[in-house]
Amino acid sequence: MIDPSFVDITDAELASPSPYPMTMQELEVKYRDLENKLSMKTQSWEYAGEQVRKYAAQIDAFEEALKYNGWDFDSATLEDLAGYFDILLQREYMVEITVRFSGNVTVPMDYDIDDLENELNAEISKGYYSNSSVEIDFMEEEMDISVEEV
Repeated sequence: MIDPSFVDITDAELASPSPYPMTMQELEVKYRDLENKLSMKTQSWEYAGEQVRKYAAQIDAFEEALKYNGWDFDSATLEDLAGYFDILLQREYMVEITVRFSGNVTVPMDYDIDDLENELNAEISKGYYSNSSVEIDFMEEEMDISVEEV
């Protein structure tokens, strides 16, 4: 059941419906009223969108400031501030590393040695007792493998 306190009847036609169709003048008035309401809603929506973009840009700027720590805060303070906005304090770098490896590889008898290049991966560790993790998106640009049975 609808609570009558929430019903707001302001249109005269809703309060006392006419048995006759609306005149052209009444239709034009109704049309202009609907256009005005649509215009106001559109302006409200555009304003809300502008505000969302403004605040998103502010949060992005705050995230960058946290990552580069211009305030010289300790890491606990930075983590606490970042937590309020669900910001992960990580930096991304483009790194080029050239590694040449030569050595013996022991594989099972039924192993196809041509699959070796698909088995290679990279891992970076900060230290034996370190709890920090470093993610690597490993992309091979050039890989030459020469195989010689020993």
